Amino acid sequence: MVLSEKEEVDMSQPIHTKLGRTWRRERGREHLRGASCLLIGACTFFLAGFLADWTFEMPMAGRLLLWGLSVGVMVGVLFSVWWNRLRRFEQRTTAAFVERHHPELKSLLTSYVELVAEEGDSILGSAELKQVVLEQAATATNSIRFSEVVRFDSVFGLMKGAAISLSVFVVAWLVWPEHLRVYSMRMTGNEIQYPTQTRILKVSGDRKIKQGQSLTLSARAGGRGPHTGILRIRLNGANWQTLQVDRIEDDEFAHSFEHLTSSFDYIVAIGDTETDMHRVEVVPPPSIRSANVIIRPPNYTQVKALQVEKLNFEVPEGSEVEWRIEFEETLSKADAFVDSEEPESMKVNTEGTEVRYRRVIDQSIGYRFRWHHKDSGFVFDAPRHQIYARPDTPPEVTIMRPMDDIKATVNKKLFLEFQAKDDYGLGPAWLIYSVNDGEEQKIPLGKLPKLDKDDPLPHARFGLWPLQWKIKHDLPLINTGDVITYAVEVADIRAEEGAGIIKRSPPRKISIVSRSEYQNYIFAKLMHIRKSLASSQLEVRKGRQAVEALLRSLRR
Repeated sequence: MVLSEKEEVDMSQPIHTKLGRTWRRERGREHLRGASCLLIGACTFFLAGFLADWTFEMPMAGRLLLWGLSVGVMVGVLFSVWWNRLRRFEQRTTAAFVERHHPELKSLLTSYVELVAEEGDSILGSAELKQVVLEQAATATNSIRFSEVVRFDSVFGLMKGAAISLSVFVVAWLVWPEHLRVYSMRMTGNEIQYPTQTRILKVSGDRKIKQGQSLTLSARAGGRGPHTGILRIRLNGANWQTLQVDRIEDDEFAHSFEHLTSSFDYIVAIGDTETDMHRVEVVPPPSIRSANVIIRPPNYTQVKALQVEKLNFEVPEGSEVEWRIEFEETLSKADAFVDSEEPESMKVNTEGTEVRYRRVIDQSIGYRFRWHHKDSGFVFDAPRHQIYARPDTPPEVTIMRPMDDIKATVNKKLFLEFQAKDDYGLGPAWLIYSVNDGEEQKIPLGKLPKLDKDDPLPHARFGLWPLQWKIKHDLPLINTGDVITYAVEVADIRAEEGAGIIKRSPPRKISIVSRSEYQNYIFAKLMHIRKSLASSQLEVRKGRQAVEALLRSLRR
């Protein structure tokens, strides 16, 4: 009997459907195999990387290397057990796969697929023969369940492993959620620490120190602690800053500050625990509200007392100096160290806010103070200061006229001028002379009168005083050929009467000559003066000519 074309299609359709279902079942099995391997590998490598990083706290480079190795191994395994085992749907390949599990078909299914795939009767013979093969294949496969060909026994083990891996992964997230979250963040480049089961057993707590001192804050931890801790500080209400606390022993963490100047709050965090907020109070030196120094020069100087507001100053030698210093805080005691390391007590008022100290300064000295802060009990050494004692220098005196040694007759009336000066005042003056280097004689000139009326001091301190000396009056026996050496002495004012220092001017000489020789001397001086004037006039003329030549050149 010959079947119609429609009947042929109806008979072949179930075989094609079974082959497609078999291929899809096989492909589903491979997908299960690959997905199971992927899940096992992902969970295993993630947890293994977490354990390695948690244990060794690897740097970012180590974490990236571990992650790269894990991804490389996963890609290789998935390619070999998943992607490489997937194939496209081909009826001949699927039919051969079924016949390997059902050898009783004796290649009938393969022949069926080849006949269905042919178009026309030229290759395999007549249509009757083709129809017979189709009927036999349909009959032979009618009782065969193609689904039994693709078995999932080999996948069940992987699926169990995947389920176990997923369960372990879920349990790990339930047990260590914070640790795994930190690991995930560390894999993205964040250098944060893992939480630990840490207990802070002891901490430095609140501290009070002097300004400028060093301080070490420490904490002792129990349990499993990290290699470093965190110290958060806040200066005077500003934002919190984070510092690293180094582990110096098995359970001891510490951080040192050098020369602290400001108070701050702090919190120590070690592992997954932290302390309460504590405070380090830095106590500054007592604040000086005002510092006045009263300088009282020696009485003999007649200089009025003066007041300065600085601690480095200059005073006349022998002055009495009194310090008056007021403070914002309260002092319990104050000491002064004046040119020695032996303290001298300063006078503190009953409120403890003012100190006074008095001392006579005879030479340049250094000094410093020591303040005892009442509230904190701290002792502060103030900076060193300097007092420069200006000594009372000896007076100075110079004969201004005559400027040089001169010649004179026995009847000479010598007109001379001398200049003298001193720091605080000039006392008496004397004219000193001797004849032919003989015994010196002294003519008292009395106390020098004050010439500067605006000078606040009562004694003359500077001036030019004239003097006329009648030589014949004081030296009636003077003769031609004698030489008179003369000078002026002045004394300054000192604390004790008669204790002034006496200084003498450079000496001048007067040679006593005859009248004719004196006239020649005067004539020679006049000629010298005239020559000097002529030379000066010549220089003036040359200068005027040079200026005129320059002006003429500028007009051209």
